[in-house]
Order: sequence, then structure tokens, then C-alpha cells
Amino acid sequence: MILSIDLGTSKICAAVIQIDSGLPLAIRSRSNDADVPNLADDLHEQDPYRIREICFELIRETLADESVAHKPIQAIAISGQMHGVLLVDRSVNPITNLITWRDRRTAREGAPGSIIESLELLDDEAINRTGCRLAVGYGAATLRWLNQNGMIPPNCTALTIAGFIAASLCGRSAIDETHAASWGILELGKNRWDQRCTVDLGLLPKLLPEIVASGTPMGEISDNMRAEIETEGPAVVCSPVGDCQASVIGCAGFSSDTVVVNLGTGAQISIPGAVAAYTDEWDAWPRPFGGYLQLGAALCGGWAYAYLRQFYQQIACEVCGVQLSDEAVYEAMNALAASADVDAGGLIVDTRFSGTRKDKQPKGAIAGINTFNFSPDNLTLAFLEGIVRDLHSMLLTSGSDCAARVVASGNAVRKNPVLGLVIQRVFDRDCFISALPEEAVRGAAYAAAVGVGAVDAAGITAKIRGFVEPIG
Repeated sequence: MILSIDLGTSKICAAVIQIDSGLPLAIRSRSNDADVPNLADDLHEQDPYRIREICFELIRETLADESVAHKPIQAIAISGQMHGVLLVDRSVNPITNLITWRDRRTAREGAPGSIIESLELLDDEAINRTGCRLAVGYGAATLRWLNQNGMIPPNCTALTIAGFIAASLCGRSAIDETHAASWGILELGKNRWDQRCTVDLGLLPKLLPEIVASGTPMGEISDNMRAEIETEGPAVVCSPVGDCQASVIGCAGFSSDTVVVNLGTGAQISIPGAVAAYTDEWDAWPRPFGGYLQLGAALCGGWAYAYLRQFYQQIACEVCGVQLSDEAVYEAMNALAASADVDAGGLIVDTRFSGTRKDKQPKGAIAGINTFNFSPDNLTLAFLEGIVRDLHSMLLTSGSDCAARVVASGNAVRKNPVLGLVIQRVFDRDCFISALPEEAVRGAAYAAAVGVGAVDAAGITAKIRGFVEPIG
């Protein structure tokens, strides 16, 4: 059995996965309430001590479940939110809060360490070596900002939140290649920090942690941590996996023919490949145990549906004087979308309200309005179609021919069956949805199972194919 933890920005989850079956035996989750209050509007930080506290509480609850109580755990797997960074001392005590991917301090124009200034320092070939363009919220950009503002003390190490939890458990400060790539300065294919990028950004090598391959053993859990989380046996702690890659593994294993569409607050599409392929619309991320993912992300994505929800709430309040909860409006919206015509009566919504990564100029639009189709049901369905169409357009620009099948994941798909049907219609391929919850926490466990030699990647992929069901 493998104990697995997923450290999301808004939710933390723990589970015990039985590798013989690939199934979760016990799962517990809780909201991540570690946000630091009263910060400036462009800052987003979380308290690492609070995250660890929630994490350990969930682990104890999970291990106390009657299905796994008093049974030995072979390994501990970790998935975590990507891009973010915190500083720790040599004893792995946090010096800073976790500065998350949502933090925008580096977007301050003219400030020391701004993203514009950082990008000007990098050579033209940096994105080809790292597979991505350094961006606001990426760990390397944040570290340079801290350095330029005199906020990096001597003898400290930068970690992800997943790395902090792993170090707390086994005493070893490290990072895996998936998280390292999300900081924007990993030399792809060689799984080492890109020396030219670190020099150009003025980052001292000793600040950056060693890189330990995703899912592979880092060391045994310490005796005091065994007592803290109340686990049986000397479990090995495995190097964490980024939540994007973990989610893909949880949906599709290590398959080479499956595109994963993830829809929640955000919206991403992931395509497996043997080589790294960076474009203006696609980042290239390493995949555990070989290969890469092309990752395309919509700037609005699932948030567009929340935007429509706010609009409906505003109408109810200002026109009718009625206050409606988010849950009530979402329930009504889902029912409206289900009742609309398949083509939304010809209504077309472009949900690129924030433009695209390649071009920030495009704005959203509603088109195809005539004298009878501008209704709430058609509008709601057209929003869903616009979100999915945005991701499908990225697939068409990827140059990939591997998309034999599509697996949909994310809470938005689970909560709204119409969205799955829209994905199937727009992508025009065999489409599936994961029948099991919590893809990231399961994906981290599957990676750890491969890393400790309990099963091979092909065996895991074959099991996971049995955990999806056709949409519709």
C-alpha cells in the first residue's frame, strides 16, 4: 500500500492506494485554509506550517480508516501545486511563507526583480532549453524578485511546498524534475538546473535544491515523523510529482495515445510526446520516467463559467432583489445547459476574455444572436462550448497526431454531465471520464509504485484504462 498526499492550492487530500488493484482504500480531503490574510492585492502566500498541520491531520485520519489501520505502508507519495516557492533553513524550518503560483509581485512595473527585467536578462535560446517562457508566478522569477529586494538570507534552500513536506518526513531537501521545470529554469532532457539561466538571473547555485527523479526514493521516513503521523513500518518517502503530471498519470497512466483535458477553475490540455516541443501556445513539461507532456492552458478556462454565474447573480440581485448562492446558481445553470439545443440555437461564445498566451489582444465575444436564440439556456451551453473549443483549437496547433482518445478530468466535468458531452462533440473522438476521484493523489501513488519497483509503467497504464468510462 502507498500513502499519497496531494497539496493543492485550495484543497489538500490524503489517500491510501492498494497497488495490486490500483484502487484507493481510504481517502480524506479538506479545504486548504492556509492563505495568509491582509496582504497586498497582488500577493498570494500560504502558511507552510498550517499546510503541514492539515496534511498530517489528514494522514492520521486516513491511516486510521478501518480498511488500512495497522497495516504497513510501503511508500509515501506526494503531489503538489506547481510554480510556487518557499525558503527553508538547513533544519528545514521555513524562513518565508509559500509564495504561490497566484502571486503577482513580479508583475509590478519598474520594481526591482520585475518579470520584464528578468526576461530581458535571458538569452533567446532559454525557452528551447527549458521548454517554457519564464512567467509571473514561476519560482525562478519569484526567487530573483526576493534576491533583488534583499530578502534571501545566507544558508537557505528554496523548495516547493511538496518538497517541504517531503523534507519534513525524511530530512532531505530536494525537488523533482516536474516541479523544477515549473520554476522555469530546468534544462530539459538533462534534468539539471540550466546554468546559463541561473547565472543570468543572479541565482546562487546553493540556493537551488538537488534534483531527485520523480517518484523515486528519497529516504525512509524518520522515526519521529513515524510517530507524528502514526504510520506502521519504515516507509520510504518518494520524490514528489507536480500536480499537472500527477493528474495526467491518474487519468491515463503513462499512455502515449491519450490526450487529457482538465477542467476546473482553470482549463488545461495535455498531450504526451517522446520529445520536448515548445511553442507560443504550448509548454513542454517532463513526464516521470521518460517522455514529455505538451501543456496548453487557457487564460480564462473554467473561470469563464464562474464569470457567467456572477452575471446571473447580478441580474437576480439588481433586477429582482434576490440574493442567490453560488451553489444554487450553478445547479440552475447546469440544468439550463442540459435543456438547450445541441448547437445552442446558433449562439457562439468566444471565452478568451483575457486573450491567449500568444496574443493578449483578443477579447471574448457573443456572436450569432438573432431574434429568438438569446436565452439563458442557449447562453449557458454556448459558454461551455466556448471553453472546450478554446482547448480544442490548441490541439489543432500542436502538430500532434497521438490523440486517439480523450480523457476528461476535473471537478467541473464531474459536477456537470453536459460538459462531458460537449467535450465529446467538439473533440470528435472517443472520450472517457475517470470513474475514480482525486486523479492527482492517485497519480502520485502510481508514480511512486513505479519508482519503488512495485509495478512497471505499462502495468499501471493497463490498470488505469479500466478506471475510465465512456462519456454519455
